[in-house]
Amino acid sequence: WNRSELGVKGMRIDAVKHFSPAFVGDMLDSLHTAGIDPSMVVGEWFSTNTAELNTWINNVKANMEPATQAAVEPKVFDFSLRENLRQACDNGSFDVRNVFNGSLHDAAGTSGFNIMTFVNNHDFRDASGFNSLVRNHPNLAYAYTITNNQLGVPSIFYPDYYGYPAPSGPLYGYHPTGMPAYRTELSNLITALKLYIAGSASVDYLNRFATPY
Repeated sequence: WNRSELGVKGMRIDAVKHFSPAFVGDMLDSLHTAGIDPSMVVGEWFSTNTAELNTWINNVKANMEPATQAAVEPKVFDFSLRENLRQACDNGSFDVRNVFNGSLHDAAGTSGFNIMTFVNNHDFRDASGFNSLVRNHPNLAYAYTITNNQLGVPSIFYPDYYGYPAPSGPLYGYHPTGMPAYRTELSNLITALKLYIAGSASVDYLNRFATPY
């Protein structure tokens, strides 16, 4: 119904650590058999442990038939990279070079085809710490996720693009106010990705730990 009546072509699967990855694999098999191949499937495993994230995606794929695997690339949100980017933006003593080691792709070897990167989302609403938004120049974090095509498919949080809601109504207090919208900057990054980066086969971190440059 979502697909045929509403035109929804993708799905975000919430809290996947609380049920078997076999369910996701079997569901995708069932959809594929019915002629429905979602263009985007991403699971939310709320953890910065890259081994856990990698294990979940591998278990989902192991429970998919070969024909389904050829048609659908399930993904998982990269909470590990997101936390490193939050630290880089909001913690003045954080060594930003850790970002290069902190992604699911670089730390666990997960294929970027099975990863979705992000900077902020609706779950982050504490004032500080792991459960808080990236508050200081999140556009810098997006510059990394959008222009590095090895890390996964980048996603953008709606309020970071269009602005956060005004301090009134049912959402008052749920998210901060006064944070700028980065529509122009993010649109330019998307353009750079499309024109110059999409299809690149590798990436080199020039100022990484033990850099030869």
